[in-house]
Amino acid sequence: MNKTEFEDYYDGVIELITNSVNSEKYARSLAKKNYFRIKTGFYEEETPENVAKELSFQTIGDLKESRILEEGSVTDGPVRKITRDLMFLIKKQEEGEFYLPEDVGQMEAGYSFEGKAKNVPYFSVIFQLNFDDFMKQDYQLDGSTLSDNDTIFISLKINRNKYPQLLYDLLADLNDIVRHELEHIYQQEYDLPEKMPDDKGYEEPKDIEYYKQPWEIPAQIKGFRRIVKLRNKPPYEVIYDWFQRNKWKSGLDDDDIKDITEFLTQKYKEYYG
Repeated sequence: MNKTEFEDYYDGVIELITNSVNSEKYARSLAKKNYFRIKTGFYEEETPENVAKELSFQTIGDLKESRILEEGSVTDGPVRKITRDLMFLIKKQEEGEFYLPEDVGQMEAGYSFEGKAKNVPYFSVIFQLNFDDFMKQDYQLDGSTLSDNDTIFISLKINRNKYPQLLYDLLADLNDIVRHELEHIYQQEYDLPEKMPDDKGYEEPKDIEYYKQPWEIPAQIKGFRRIVKLRNKPPYEVIYDWFQRNKWKSGLDDDDIKDITEFLTQKYKEYYG
């Protein structure tokens, strides 16, 4: 290998990443961490632009997350913590079922927090991660609160052909789903009026009315607020984009998506002005 040629290639990748993330120090750190990925690109005659684009996509979500200042909300810190734990597992690209926080090196069997988050209910997370290179979507993400009311179950299926470009949207949706399910834990723990009914015979609607249920509205609004903060975009745009990305799950057509977006945007304004 011509050392000078590779050094020029390597420096070119750093320059392109710097232009993307506006930080040469961060670009050099990222390049060092991904040294063998860059070397592979050089051997396989990939353009520096292609390699730099991949690495920039890999980190843009983390940069946006790290630039958010302390937001004041009791749940912001816990949601950030759990989202980062999930991203840690995702970036390892290993399939399986993981139990958090134990599987990210924490001794406790569940999450508990101190300071202003000390009253956040104690809970744990089960995370199921799979890959499907033939799926139509970039990824499929879903979540629920299990019947014990202190466990969040999150399932994620990723199209590896779209990785790591999908991380930008995925980071936002992870923030949303964690905050969404945490709200349901709050509802049950503190016996809030809008909690889901205890009647086991209750059948949830499967159409647009599902999203208008009294216990779903605050969970959705507070989840969407995380994305609004991350992306600094209007609530309407955030909500509409989320439903478009999740057509596979909601089954809503474009007219329904427009209707529910307008409905939830109005609810968002009622909550947050």
